Amino acid sequence: MTSTGADEARALRREPLSDQVFARLRDLILTGAIAAGQALPAERELALEYGVNRHAVREAVKRLQQSRLIEVFHGGRTRALDWRRTAGLDLVVDVPGTLDAVSVPGVLHDLDAADIAWWRLIVEGCGNLAYLLAFNSLVDGAIAMGQAPLDLRSDELLDVEAHRELADRILRRDAAGARRLAGELLGRSVPGESTAGAPHEARAAT
Repeated sequence: MTSTGADEARALRREPLSDQVFARLRDLILTGAIAAGQALPAERELALEYGVNRHAVREAVKRLQQSRLIEVFHGGRTRALDWRRTAGLDLVVDVPGTLDAVSVPGVLHDLDAADIAWWRLIVEGCGNLAYLLAFNSLVDGAIAMGQAPLDLRSDELLDVEAHRELADRILRRDAAGARRLAGELLGRSVPGESTAGAPHEARAAT
């Protein structure tokens, strides 16, 4: 792990120390300074490096684990995970800190992959082969949603609450509500009715 140095340690702001340690370690993981599979230093080492107590480090590590950025093994050993595969949309709730750590396009492209996996689970869960084939055409074909303008796509990707509400409606078997919310959510990524009418209808049907 690359040391952040004494100057950076002295720059800790007047906010909970555990939050600051979490943000520093999170950004190191997101930017690849701590690579996937790499072990994090022990609590004692981190406490010394950042000039904080071990309780603050322990709380920061707990948050990293909850964000699925690290895996904690028996005995307290920790390793960074490949966050592009494990982290969820809740990672961008703290948008300023997260987007400062990596480029906005990079984050959104990674979230796009996670979002496609999310919709695939929904489509597969409905058990309709026609929907699944249509979804595959949308994702892999000439009308892939990846061509939607980034500003429109981000509005859908960063709305964590809407995704959670949709999941809740599906869990409660509220078909009408789920369909309405899915169409509303996906409609944000539609660049225009003339170019996206068919994709919108096919995907909203999920």
